[in-house]
Amino acid sequence: NDDNQQLAVTPQNEGDLYFISKLVKVGDIVKSKTSRKLQATNERKSFFLSIKVKQVTYKQQDQEIVIQGQVTLGVEDVSAGSSHSLHVLLLQKITILKERFSLQELQDTQKYADPTRTAQECMCLVTRDGVARFCFVQDGQYLMPERFQQNIPQKTHFNGQKIDSATQLFYKNLLQFLKSKINPEKIQKLKILAQQDILQDLEKIISIQNVKVSFQVCLKQTLNQAFAELYETVNLKFFSQLEKAMSTNGFYFVGIDCLQIFQQCECIEEAMIAKSVFQGENRDQIEVLFENMAKKGVKVEVVQDNSESGQKLKSYNGMAALCKYQVYLEDKRQKKEFADWWKFEES
Repeated sequence: NDDNQQLAVTPQNEGDLYFISKLVKVGDIVKSKTSRKLQATNERKSFFLSIKVKQVTYKQQDQEIVIQGQVTLGVEDVSAGSSHSLHVLLLQKITILKERFSLQELQDTQKYADPTRTAQECMCLVTRDGVARFCFVQDGQYLMPERFQQNIPQKTHFNGQKIDSATQLFYKNLLQFLKSKINPEKIQKLKILAQQDILQDLEKIISIQNVKVSFQVCLKQTLNQAFAELYETVNLKFFSQLEKAMSTNGFYFVGIDCLQIFQQCECIEEAMIAKSVFQGENRDQIEVLFENMAKKGVKVEVVQDNSESGQKLKSYNGMAALCKYQVYLEDKRQKKEFADWWKFEES
C-alpha cells in the first residue's frame, strides 16, 4: 500500500510459499483465514485472525507455511495474547504487516512477482470455442495462467460466414494479446497448441519479432484431453488425475492438486466433495479452495458420505469437478453423441 507497510499475497505454487516464508520475519503481524475449536461450544469454526510472529517454518513436503505467534486482536472466544499457529496453504491469501518494508524486501518482491523472471518459454492452447489459455513455463511449473476469450456464436445452417469472420477476428486479437504478454528480451519461445485445422489458420497469423513460435498439433481430439496435453509437461500429477474415469453426467473425479489447477484456469462450473473429506486432514486447504471457487460463481456442494454421490466420491479421492458447459459439450460432439450439433440445447 501507499506507506509500504502492508502486503497481501496469495501463493500459487511451492516457490511462492518458500518466498513468503523468507519474507515473513519475527515481529511482523500476519493475517489469514484459520480454524480453531471454540471452548464454549467445542465446535471448530473458521475466521480471519492476526498474530504477531514468533516463529516461521516452511514445510516443503506438506506444501504449507506454519506461522506461530500471539493473537493481536481477540475473535469469538480466542483472546488477545493467546498463542496460535497459522497454516498458510496454496491459494490461501495472507496479509503481511511490517513496521517498514526494507528497500531490499520491496525490490525482491517486485522482482519475484514478475512471471518472466525465470521462465524459459510460454505456451498457449487455442480451442474452437473462442478461448485461449496462456501460461509461462519454468522448470516443469506453469506460471501465471491466464484466459483470453472472445465470443464466437454457435454454428447453425445459416451463419457460417459470420462464424468465419468472428474466428478470424479472434485470431488477430489473440496475436495482440500474446504480444502484450511476451517480452522478447526475456522470453524467446512460444508454443501454440491446437487441433490441425486451427493450427493451419494460426500459422498464417501468429508471428512475434525475436520470438521463435512453434506449432504443435494436439494428439488428443477432445478439448478436455487437449487441455491436459498443454500441462502434461508441467504437471504430470494433474495429467494422470485427469485421465481417470468420467461418469455419465460429465464429472471428473479428481484430487486436490488437480482441482486447484481447474480452479486457477477457470474451467469448471460445479464441484462436489464428500463431507468426511471436507472435514479431514486437509480441511483448511480445501475450505479455502472451495471458498475461492464459490466467489467465482462455481457451484460447490458438500454431500453426505452415506448418499449415493458420497459413496461414489469416496472411491475417487472424495472430490469431483464438472467441466464448463462449452468444453463438456464439445467433448460430446467429438464423440458423435450429438449428431446435430446446432440443434442441441442446454437443458
